[in-house]
Amino acid sequence: MGVYITTLVTRDGRFYIGGTLSGEAEIPATKTVLNTGNAKTYPKFIFQNQGRLIAIYNHTLGKALYFKNLEIQEGEVITIYCDPVNYSVKDRIVSNWQGRTYPMSDQILPGSDSGTFYLKAGENYISYLLTGRSDNPAYETKGYVEFAPKHKNIEAAR
Repeated sequence: MGVYITTLVTRDGRFYIGGTLSGEAEIPATKTVLNTGNAKTYPKFIFQNQGRLIAIYNHTLGKALYFKNLEIQEGEVITIYCDPVNYSVKDRIVSNWQGRTYPMSDQILPGSDSGTFYLKAGENYISYLLTGRSDNPAYETKGYVEFAPKHKNIEAAR
């Protein structure tokens, strides 16, 4: 008995994979985040409940934040601030879990766009690679993005 895998790419760009597969899947889902301002703004990402955060991507800008397989504990909330002006490197990633024995900033890998990860005005295609639980809604691993739209001038804010 062997492993059988087949793939198919359709004309409209959809990719399918099938076969005798088992194990954990790690597939990022891309969402459109709309910055209604007319200037760039720095987002805040929030992840909660048990899981493992691997990366966050802004496909629109080609930017990414990579993590050292950051384990999120049950009930933990991790907040990642992308604003390089108001948050120092060591304060850009924080946790509410008191069991951490290392600086959270050590979890951001070299090569990450930690000082230049922002949302441009308009549509941004954001995804994150996060493994976790989905068997019980109370413990489901969740990720959120928050930001305040920015405007270049007062006329644009009307």
